[in-house]
Amino acid sequence: MWKIKNKEAVSPVIGVILMVAITVVLAAVLYVWVSGFMTTTSGGVYAVSTGAPSVNATNVVTASVISTQPASGIKGTAVSWQLWNTGTSLATVPIVSGYTETGTPVTSWAASDSYLKAGCTIKVTPGAGTFTLRAIVGGSQIYESAAFTTTA
Repeated sequence: MWKIKNKEAVSPVIGVILMVAITVVLAAVLYVWVSGFMTTTSGGVYAVSTGAPSVNATNVVTASVISTQPASGIKGTAVSWQLWNTGTSLATVPIVSGYTETGTPVTSWAASDSYLKAGCTIKVTPGAGTFTLRAIVGGSQIYESAAFTTTA
């Protein structure tokens, strides 16, 4: 049999280094494992509230935005507008023809600093019929107006 003459295993410094290394590795494994249980959402919850749509003599429909969620507004480029014939089928007319951002006319939602927020006015010019206006963000409907009727 082998006879061990030196009964020391490793030096105390190497022992401490090994224990710290094992602790760090275990902490990293635990962190990766626990972070797999957490989910993050991009975007959050969106909502829009407007006053009742009004139709003028030239069939231009406007609706004033009362509030949005988040209160800071929704990036204009994130909002997809849809016009529905009596709420049942998608209309094939241009959707939002313009809007104002806190009283200032803006030509396009695509402007990088445009946000749909309280104080904005949405404007659409549909053909004749009864319509509802819907706002879609990230594939989810966040708004549907009350029905409004326009004439030819």
